[in-house]
Amino acid sequence: MMELLKHLGLIPEKDPTVTSTMKKLRGLFVWYILLNTIILYQVISVVCSILCYSFPDASINFRRKACTMFWDVGIYFTILNGVNYIVTGDLITSESAVFISNHSSLVDHFAINYLSRHSFSKNKELEVPVVNFFTWFLLWKVPNINILRNMAKCDENWELDHSLNEVFFSKLFASKKVEWLVLFPEVNIFTAESSALQKIQCEKFYLPLLKNLLYPRFSSLHNVVSTVKQYNYKFNHLYDLTIYYYKINNFNEKVYFSPSLLEIFGSDEHIYINIDVTFKNITRISNNRGKLEKWLEKSWIEKDHFLSSIYSS
Repeated sequence: MMELLKHLGLIPEKDPTVTSTMKKLRGLFVWYILLNTIILYQVISVVCSILCYSFPDASINFRRKACTMFWDVGIYFTILNGVNYIVTGDLITSESAVFISNHSSLVDHFAINYLSRHSFSKNKELEVPVVNFFTWFLLWKVPNINILRNMAKCDENWELDHSLNEVFFSKLFASKKVEWLVLFPEVNIFTAESSALQKIQCEKFYLPLLKNLLYPRFSSLHNVVSTVKQYNYKFNHLYDLTIYYYKINNFNEKVYFSPSLLEIFGSDEHIYINIDVTFKNITRISNNRGKLEKWLEKSWIEKDHFLSSIYSS
């Protein structure tokens, strides 16, 4: 719980970027708006569930628009607060895809939803894809209380039973729309504390030591890759995202850090969010568990080196 409060920004940092009382109040006001938007989304979801038998297409479209509204509101307020989004790397096609990403802040969720809008902004005829997060035994589009419940009940090595994979992803596979399926293989958010604890485990089991990331867990990616390759041909692309954050100090130097939610809505300083995209062909990734584990481990070692080069430049 203390860790969550820290990521939300309710526990003061040593070098806070939110010092103005007015900025703090604005950040809390944005929280209030987003909370009400979440409640509205849940109400709409219930109504759509009731009406889906009579008006299936209309119900799906209305629920998607409600989901899009939540993230649009959040992204709007980040930009209003001076947050700058920077997208680098490979282009993203207008097809459904699987995404894996490092996890250094709750803000990652807003960054990935911004990326979905940025990638489709050049073609106004395309509908912005809905981002589906696959975390803690849940497939979710908008934050809800079930996430906290599952976090309390499950450990980092959670994994779906293989027999449930097809049923769990069935609605996503059946969708006629473009869908993004996002995973955070690290499971937990990277912090100095979580990194120190995991390094002890890595040394104990002779695993690679990572400086800027947590060692990835393989179970959720194995759930997705094995199911996609066995039952579905909708997701043929995989994108590896590397997200990092920085601000500019008085000496015009980049200071890298992981912002809290309060900071992106009420920071006194401009925050830069860089999203680097690397394309992977999912058909070339083995669904053999051992080979997949080695592939993900190698990818995370390369990502760690990439972040080290960024932070030292």
